[in-house]
Amino acid sequence: MHLHELLKMSIQDYELERKRIEKLFEHTDFVCMHSYANYDSLKQFLANRFLGSRLQGTALNSNDFFSSNANEWSHASLESLLLYCEVVYGFITEFYDHIKAVDGANYLAGQILHNIEIILDKTGYETRKTKDNFWEIVKKDALASAVIEDLSDADAAMAVLDYNHFGMKGNVAKKRELLVTIGRCVEPLTDDAEMKGAHSGLVDDVRFCLNNLHIRHNNEEGKFAKDWLEKMSVEELESWYDKAYRSMLLLIEEHK
Repeated sequence: MHLHELLKMSIQDYELERKRIEKLFEHTDFVCMHSYANYDSLKQFLANRFLGSRLQGTALNSNDFFSSNANEWSHASLESLLLYCEVVYGFITEFYDHIKAVDGANYLAGQILHNIEIILDKTGYETRKTKDNFWEIVKKDALASAVIEDLSDADAAMAVLDYNHFGMKGNVAKKRELLVTIGRCVEPLTDDAEMKGAHSGLVDDVRFCLNNLHIRHNNEEGKFAKDWLEKMSVEELESWYDKAYRSMLLLIEEHK
């Protein structure tokens, strides 16, 4: 094996990577060269800024925030690694103006962001800014990125982005909500004569999904109920939702 092959290797130990970020953010001290002040960590450096910020919630301080949420990223899994990266990335970007003014903090933050970018690149994810100016970690998806740029409906664009969030896996109820929002933009396209003529198969697929997968209608009970939907496993339904999502994005782009 060569050096470049080692550097390109996929991540073998998710918890090891998370602990590396944790060490840099929570347990690495630094000195401010201008004031000669010592800080135990970047987390401590941001403690005063955290109070009163939109990140605070009900936490008493940044230590309280991280300790009370530690269970959320305590499992040795890709999802835990990505969640911790998203939280730390959010802290750094939220207070970046404060960080960049202090050389030691800025250098440490740069190391952390560098590690996070490598982790995301190796796992097929990227950061995207939400409409409320937070940063999310989502799957790299050229089709979704194109659709987000092309959609004038901000809610639908946000739904396209959210569907690719790493934490959405297995959350079938939330995926359905997002598909309902995207479906409102897509539904008029299924009645477009030119689309039906040029892309009849795709239009039929989208129509079928909207009408039969408990998206546009209540297919669990009432006049639109589908017996086979009741027999479908959660995993099967999620697979169908993922197919519906791709089909709707394709229809949006074909229409453009």
